[in-house]
Amino acid sequence: MERAASGGGSIWEDGLGRRDEDARVLLRGEVELTADPQTVRYGDGRPARAVVEAVRAGPAFRGRPVVDALVSEGLRPVYLRMSPEQARALAALLGRAADRAEAEGPGPAPPA
Repeated sequence: MERAASGGGSIWEDGLGRRDEDARVLLRGEVELTADPQTVRYGDGRPARAVVEAVRAGPAFRGRPVVDALVSEGLRPVYLRMSPEQARALAALLGRAADRAEAEGPGPAPPA
């Protein structure tokens, strides 16, 4: 789901728990990856998900346009802060990898 957003800082963290509270979120999209019961039981209580935001970074980050991403399986979230060019390169790489994996097919059936 995608929606416009504003203010309140972005989802990004620097690994030490610090956030860009002054960031202005321009667009936010979120997709549920799986409703894996393990993530709900042991993680943050939410399904595995990916969240991406188009952001105007705060003054500490020179007000640059960035793309912030959070990928969480419920246990250890991964945060990314990328330039728009880096985000496009990552999206293209993910697309190529998905196409290749899909082309490989399902593989052999497990032994009985």
